[in-house]
Amino acid sequence: MAFMAAAIPLIAAGAGAAGAGTAAAAAASLLAAGVSAAAALKQGRDAKAMAKFQAQQQKANAASQIASGQHQALARRRESEIRESRALAVAGASGAGTLDPDVLNIISGLAAQGEKEFQAENFNAQTRAAQSTTGAAMSEIQGQQAKEASQISATSTFLSGAIDAGTSFFGAPRGAATTNANTLNALNRSGQGAFQLGPR
Repeated sequence: MAFMAAAIPLIAAGAGAAGAGTAAAAAASLLAAGVSAAAALKQGRDAKAMAKFQAQQQKANAASQIASGQHQALARRRESEIRESRALAVAGASGAGTLDPDVLNIISGLAAQGEKEFQAENFNAQTRAAQSTTGAAMSEIQGQQAKEASQISATSTFLSGAIDAGTSFFGAPRGAATTNANTLNALNRSGQGAFQLGPR
């Protein structure tokens, strides 16, 4: 890992001035911090990958809902046309002309009802699809947030381990070092810091 490689020169420089036991303890502390940081980064990547998969499924559901809604809407329209044809056939069989005002009113009413059913099916399908699309967008946002949170956690974990190792080698007051680390973490959160674990 890049952040482990960056810390190796510090261990090498301190090893000459510190005892073997002190160097080993510092190296172990730094290694443990690196492993924990890597685990945090992996957890964030896994969470983002899962969120991406969920978003893809939700987008696919949205497309399926639109297609299903269109199919249902066309089925409603065909049913309406069949009702209109039957009404005309009944009117003709009864001796009433197809241009009779009462017959025309009945046909007009059937056509209007059929159009309402057609539009309702389309509207319902679009509403369901919009809900799935919104859910997909939320999943993507949550995945990105999880990844960013893991990067902050990994940075904090590794810096804490590096501070412990540095304290063992150089005897720096941990309080002051922690203050500097917190400042660096704050810069990372705001996007101004150069120290970053993993890609965004």
